[in-house]
Amino acid sequence: GATVTLANRTVARAEEVAQRLETDENASRISVIALETKALQTVLPDANLLINTTSVGLKAAPTDAPPLDPTLLH
Repeated sequence: GATVTLANRTVARAEEVAQRLETDENASRISVIALETKALQTVLPDANLLINTTSVGLKAAPTDAPPLDPTLLH
């Protein structure tokens, strides 16, 4: 099965979401990290899918920066 890593600016919030997603079958496959470059560098090289759920990109605002460094993507 797949593994899921939740990254959030607030780790406690990501942990709350992880608890809602966990079942007996997948509990060991959900991890939580901080939404920061160092933490993302550890998981993104092996990621097959990235889902952005931030508000960045929802409207045209050229000053909005992406929530992560695009060079981390492969």
